[in-house]
Amino acid sequence: MLSIMDDHDLNPQICIIGERLRRTLAMKGFLFSQVTVLSNVKGPIDYSGLDVALSRPLDFAVLIFRNPDIERHLSESGVPFAVVGGKGELLTGCVGNIVMSSMNAVRSLARECEEQGISDIEIVSCPNPSGWFDLLAGVFREHCIHPRNTVVSLPHVEGVRFDVVKKAGFDFAKRQSAHGHAVLPQLYVVTDDFLAAGMLVGFMSMGVEIPRDVRFVSYSNGGFGPFFTKPVAKIEQNADDNADEIAKRIGDWLIRRKPFPNTYLQAKFIVGRTLRRR
Repeated sequence: MLSIMDDHDLNPQICIIGERLRRTLAMKGFLFSQVTVLSNVKGPIDYSGLDVALSRPLDFAVLIFRNPDIERHLSESGVPFAVVGGKGELLTGCVGNIVMSSMNAVRSLARECEEQGISDIEIVSCPNPSGWFDLLAGVFREHCIHPRNTVVSLPHVEGVRFDVVKKAGFDFAKRQSAHGHAVLPQLYVVTDDFLAAGMLVGFMSMGVEIPRDVRFVSYSNGGFGPFFTKPVAKIEQNADDNADEIAKRIGDWLIRRKPFPNTYLQAKFIVGRTLRRR
């Protein structure tokens, strides 16, 4: 069993999922190995490490997360595989996709906003938000809510960018607050948990009270925050729970050859006090 990681700034979640897969499948008697494909470098993707791993006898491979180039390379190898993180094309050899979906959670958020009469919503994203605005805006529009989108620019960084993202969120919140609390929207929906962490601190430094002055919802990777003086309203994916479900699907396929249909791992909507004033 081979776990393949695409090297990018989601590595904490990738490592949690990879480790849970290793532990669960090793307990079932499978030899487990993993390899990282360096795909965020200039020039061609370096497949040398992956090719060495694929040259050994393998029963199965799992790619965390979706990368069409790596998927095509896997398809050509002849090793059966599954893809975590996206609903892509089922190439030859791909037995199924494991999709991390937030649709149900976003619908719950939209219903909550409608019930509270919240219509002035600003969605705040990092660059390349992977379709988050389209998903959120599409669901909100079903409830006659038309949010606007702000993309917070980031300086170019190499490697881990979490501190940079938090600082960008902090600066954005301070700029927004400098114009006065009255110009803030009713609700910020932030699609990056580290960006949200910086924004929450920035608002506190400017005396903005959440949720009295502005309500706040964040995307969250379980265990990574953001954390605040009040429980944060969140759309949350939990890597531990997801890894258990992924391991179960892979184990069923390897041991019982049970069909591997597209699997949807749904995020949860958690109504925290940053959204409800009561």
